Order: sequence, then C-alpha cells, then structure tokens
Amino acid sequence: MLSLSSMREGGVYALPDGRRLIATHDHRGGYFLYEPQVWSAFHGWGPAEYDVMPEGPIVTCAGERTPWNIDDLTDTGETEPTELRYYTDYRLHDRALMLLCPSETRRSTNH
Repeated sequence: MLSLSSMREGGVYALPDGRRLIATHDHRGGYFLYEPQVWSAFHGWGPAEYDVMPEGPIVTCAGERTPWNIDDLTDTGETEPTELRYYTDYRLHDRALMLLCPSETRRSTNH
C-alpha cells in the first residue's frame, strides 16, 4: 500500500483510470502530481494537475475532491529526472504556489 513516506520526488504513479502522473514533494508534507507533458516542459514548476494532501485525499488543484486517495495510486517504479526542480528561495516558492496549485495556497493559510 502506498503512503506519503514511500512516495518519491519524480516518481511516476498511475491513477485507477490509467493516467500516469509525476510526483513532486511540496514542502508542507504532500505531493503535487503532474501530467507528463507539463513535467517535461516545466520540471515541477508548471501547473500541477492534482494535490495529494498529507492526510491522503487527492484533490484537483482547483481544490475539488476527487474519488481517489493515496491508496488508489500505483507506483510504476519509474522515476523522471528532477534536477531542475530544486530551489533555495522559499519566499519565491510561496508566491509561486498560487500559480502551481491554488489548493496548496489555501492549505498553507490554515496553519
């Protein structure tokens, strides 16, 4: 069974509908999931498709619930390159979150 602690940066995961998505860790404890074409163009800085919340549910980046939970993801065993993903300026990252995944910004303001 998949858990947040077993997910990995750049890991490729499949949804029950067969779509393959690439994960990148958000510094608040969850993961963003990217369509492969967005990942290849932006390496985790483009708009995410889904947000895996630390509690396990998967929501769209518009904040809408999906029928899926982290348990519904299947690890394909593949990993995409992540070298362009890393950054050191978290202030820039916090401002960019609104563009990446609005649900992440809402989550961060609840702390």
